Amino acid sequence: MINTGVGGSIELRDPRKIEYDLKELLNEIAKKTKLLLLMDEVQTLAEAKNANLIAGFRTGLDINKDKIKVIFTGSSQSALRRMFSQSKAPLFHFGQNIDFPKLDRGFTDHLADIFKTVTTHTLDKSLLWTAFEEFQQVTQLARSLAERLALNPSLKIDEAKEQLLTEISDDRKYVETWEVISNLEQVMLVLIAKGDKGLFSASTKSNIAKQLGIQKIELSTIQSSIRTLTRKNLIGQQDRSNYFVDDPNFKSWIMMSKM
Repeated sequence: MINTGVGGSIELRDPRKIEYDLKELLNEIAKKTKLLLLMDEVQTLAEAKNANLIAGFRTGLDINKDKIKVIFTGSSQSALRRMFSQSKAPLFHFGQNIDFPKLDRGFTDHLADIFKTVTTHTLDKSLLWTAFEEFQQVTQLARSLAERLALNPSLKIDEAKEQLLTEISDDRKYVETWEVISNLEQVMLVLIAKGDKGLFSASTKSNIAKQLGIQKIELSTIQSSIRTLTRKNLIGQQDRSNYFVDDPNFKSWIMMSKM
């Protein structure tokens, strides 16, 4: 079996020609072969500065839909949903949102087996699985953890895990994000990270008020904080009572440092 791949980059110098250039590029590709595009972090295309780019891209895909197929992925679940579900979104009704199933322990056991083959050392499979769960089952973090341990044989898995989370929070400025939101928004993020489904219940309202050091908090105030967190792309919503922290790495950081 032979595996082949193609990589490349395009520099678009004149924004006025972006739509035409990209559409023509896709047309030329479709004339010669079928193509499967894998596009990661695609939610960044929703930014206003990319309007011409995405317009040409969408047109090219529509014209060549029988020859070109696309899989879109990204770290922001709510932003991805908006791209395909809102009427003014660049890819409205272009694709279908599918939640990929989470990987089970077979994934981390496989990583541990590869680790032993490469390093001749044994990586505790139970500890690796536990770390993977603490990472909210983000595969990138599990692989980075195994790589870090391979390069630093004397490092304990808990130490490597802490180092990795610290570097991620620094890179993505989670501390700065945390510090600029209100105390109520911080409390709500912790509750959502823990998977609390009763955010508007009497007991939760009492708990929130206690954490804030006040006698009572109104339901409307909690609802307002939820809307603010959603607007800031910090949380998303799967149904009426099920909210989630949008960035799984941010969720890991909250659970490791704020609980």
